[in-house]
Amino acid sequence: MTYIEEFISIFWNISVEMAPWLLLGFFFSGIFHAFVPMDYTMRHLGKNNFVSVLKAVLIGIPLPLCSCGVIPTSISLYKNGASKAATNAFLISTPQTGKDSFMATYALMGLPFAIIRPIFAIISGIFGGLLGMIFFKKNTIDSNYIIENQIDNKLTLKQKIIKSFEYGFITMVSDLWKWLVMGIIIATLITLLVPDDFYNEYIGNFWIETAIVLLLSIPLYVCATGSIPIALSLILKGFSPGTALLLLMIGPATNITTFSMIYHALGKKFVLVYLFSVIISSLFFAWFINAFFDKKWLISSINFSKITMNHTSIISIICTIILFCLIFYSIYLLYINTNKKSNMAYNKILNVEGMTCNHCKLNVEKNLKNITGITNVNADFQNNSVEIEGNANWDEVIKTISELGYSVKD
Repeated sequence: MTYIEEFISIFWNISVEMAPWLLLGFFFSGIFHAFVPMDYTMRHLGKNNFVSVLKAVLIGIPLPLCSCGVIPTSISLYKNGASKAATNAFLISTPQTGKDSFMATYALMGLPFAIIRPIFAIISGIFGGLLGMIFFKKNTIDSNYIIENQIDNKLTLKQKIIKSFEYGFITMVSDLWKWLVMGIIIATLITLLVPDDFYNEYIGNFWIETAIVLLLSIPLYVCATGSIPIALSLILKGFSPGTALLLLMIGPATNITTFSMIYHALGKKFVLVYLFSVIISSLFFAWFINAFFDKKWLISSINFSKITMNHTSIISIICTIILFCLIFYSIYLLYINTNKKSNMAYNKILNVEGMTCNHCKLNVEKNLKNITGITNVNADFQNNSVEIEGNANWDEVIKTISELGYSVKD
């Protein structure tokens, strides 16, 4: 197999593993956006205090979301009024465990690990939330999002359902697809270049073991359930239970795709606080397990006969195809369709400030198209311009743009 063929194979396998969880995350983000009022989220998760952090952790623990699926959900929570401290707690605790991974952990690794995983996930999430309280004093919410949320609250049930799918599977995908693809490509290259027997000669030294696990698990994608056979393999090769737990904690919570998407949506500082929270808490619990728990007792109930798990299924493949169709549709909307629009003869070109992302673009275009007389709209957030075709009341156009939170400049 050539390097190109192997690259394509690994890229596809990673995509197949991620796709179902990403679609689930996009679905939850749409639900939060359309059905959860901003004032409700702000009341429970919006404050920079311990109660908001704890609520975020308790909400996230049972959700069946992995490190990629949790990203759009977390971003939606944040935009809907959750504080960065609560968002960080949710982002750390949610992918580490869930109902599905709890049952799989119990079946393959026994009751001790099944109990330890959710407990440590809760504590690490709280720790990340507390760090967020220190580093993020203020909770800044996009005013455009507040205005749109107020408009959404007046929608009917049918309109909210449509809105949830539009936001989750069109707007969110349009905002995140570049970072998603970039992350998968980098993860593929790492998987391709790191040899399978990289860590064999370093067994026995806890700190070298943990350094190796951190080096391999931080950038690569592995879901909470998929991390179990890898952890079993480490123990079978002689790694300590604490090192295996480190992979169970940090593997599902981090990967290159997570970092790139979070960086785009929440900023560099948030990524650093998030990564520091995950690494420090995971290292502490790995050391704690080795120092205070009997190794023989921990591994006595492990079922090594089920060390491999095949996650590829027809559902995963279908989800992957759907995900890439959504990405290609986003490319069409953002580039091909935009180029077609730019070749039209527009009656009016407005200089509009305040648009910062594809979400803003789609929001402006959708609302202006509802005005009588307008036939086509092309919003360009990079050039701060809105091109309009048709005969309309321009005072109504300017008023609509202003009500969305943007400003029209002469």
